[in-house]
Amino acid sequence: MKKNKYKYHDDLKKYRNFYIPIYKFLIPFFHFCLNLIYIFQRSNKKFIIEKKKIKSFDDKYIKFMVGTPKITDVNNNCIYFIHGGGFVFNGAPHHYKLAKHLAYELKCKFVFVDYRLAPKYKFPYAPNDCFSVYQWIIDNKNELNIDNVILVGDSAGGNLSVVTTLMAQDNNIKLPDKLVLLYPVLTKDLVTDSMLKYTDTPMCNSKDGAKYNKLYYTSNINDERRYMAPYEADIFSDFPKTYIEVAEYDCLHDDGVLFYNKLKDNGIEVEFTEVKNAMHGYDIAYGSSLINELIEKRIKFIKHF
Repeated sequence: MKKNKYKYHDDLKKYRNFYIPIYKFLIPFFHFCLNLIYIFQRSNKKFIIEKKKIKSFDDKYIKFMVGTPKITDVNNNCIYFIHGGGFVFNGAPHHYKLAKHLAYELKCKFVFVDYRLAPKYKFPYAPNDCFSVYQWIIDNKNELNIDNVILVGDSAGGNLSVVTTLMAQDNNIKLPDKLVLLYPVLTKDLVTDSMLKYTDTPMCNSKDGAKYNKLYYTSNINDERRYMAPYEADIFSDFPKTYIEVAEYDCLHDDGVLFYNKLKDNGIEVEFTEVKNAMHGYDIAYGSSLINELIEKRIKFIKHF
């Protein structure tokens, strides 16, 4: 990448040379290391953390955690957080921090799913796992003492959040009350301007996207394409109110823009934020002034029912 090709926000400059090594032989090592982060999520002075497992569609197990703030006035909302990572990598430290931050500030529970990952578990394992946990949340609303479910997903997690919503529609169960989509991947095989332009950006670029696609997608599934590329799905009037954030320097920038326009054209309430001077995955700078400002916007959107 040419020096100073992109003018990054001061809070993001230290990540301007951060490139994820997407090599198949390294992925098991990353899975091992990142899985430790999930394992070591424990109750602390702010949260009660409960680890759970449910049976998957193929009679295996899906892991997830339920977090409850240690406060006296926990409300009836629930954040269901679906992490990104190209459908290949586990949740990173900033994902857990973000889920907990939102839940604590909103005084609500959170659910964090540890869905199965490519390349061992290609499509449709991830969406089926995420939907199974969503079904569990809906089926256990009384036990959890929740009424409203807000899906929050970044990157691949944004894709899985929309797909979970589509699956809920298809199965005639209650839809999420809101969606929060952070630099989501929503198209497949659609060559957008941003996909052509951002071939060398850090965190994720179009060349990385091609690698993720090869690891995640199968070549013989056509009838479930809308669960791979949710931008192509029909949008109905009961689709949840949605908040979308995109990064200026991101190959997935136009995915968010296209989906925003599609929701708006179909009469869905939708809010849109373009984060200037930012690359994909900017939440890695958790704790910075930029991310704190963005989190406040997300909280404001979620609070307004």
